Amino acid sequence: TERDIVRKIITKNLKPSAISVRALMTTPLITVSASEGVTEAMHMMVKMKIRRLPVVDKGKLIGIVTDIDLIAVSAEMGSIFSDLIKMHREKIFTMETPQRINRGICEECGDNADDLLLVNGKLLCESCAEI
Repeated sequence: TERDIVRKIITKNLKPSAISVRALMTTPLITVSASEGVTEAMHMMVKMKIRRLPVVDKGKLIGIVTDIDLIAVSAEMGSIFSDLIKMHREKIFTMETPQRINRGICEECGDNADDLLLVNGKLLCESCAEI
C-alpha cells in the first residue's frame, strides 16, 4: 500500500528500484472469505487498521474489497432502509387507520406517549395535537 511505501522506503530514504516487493509487502496477509458479510468485513478492517481486504474463495484470491466499497454499501443500505420505512409508513396511512393509537412516539416532539392521535397523517401526542 502507499502507507508501506512511505513507511518502508521514503522515510528511510531508500531507492525504490533497489527494494523488492517481498521486502515491502505486509505480512501476514489478512483475508476475508467471499461468504463473509459486509459487517464482518468492516469489523475486521477496523480491528486490523487496514483499508483493503483481499477476498478469497477456496484458497484462491478472487478480489479485493476496500473501505470505500464498504462505505458505499453502507450508505446505500441506509438509503434503502429509509425508503422501506417511508414505504411502510405510506402503506399504514393509506389503509383504514384508526384515529387513535394506544402507544408510540410522537412525531412532533419525540416523546413516548400512551395515547397518540392521527392528525394530518402524523401521529401526535395530546399536547402536540392541541397546538
